[in-house]
Amino acid sequence: MGSNIPAARALLTEARRKGHSAETVDHLIETALAVMTRRRVKRVTAAKEGRKITVGLADQIYETYLRHPNWSVLSVANQYDVNPGRVSEIISARAA
Repeated sequence: MGSNIPAARALLTEARRKGHSAETVDHLIETALAVMTRRRVKRVTAAKEGRKITVGLADQIYETYLRHPNWSVLSVANQYDVNPGRVSEIISARAA
């Protein structure tokens, strides 16, 4: 559940008004704090996709890039089941 700052502001404004008992003010403040606090949820990360890039695999990827210059980075990545960003990194690192 997300925080609800407008509701918390309304509760705190009510707590500041004169005429409330100390117990009522404490209750309003506790309620306001409860709606301002977000519950922590376990962080879920995406599953890894593709293979790990080894030196040998990087060599194969670069050789494929040289043999097929008309292929897109995505095509080369799909050929080896790797992330297209990694293919791009391999090409740019070796072309420099």
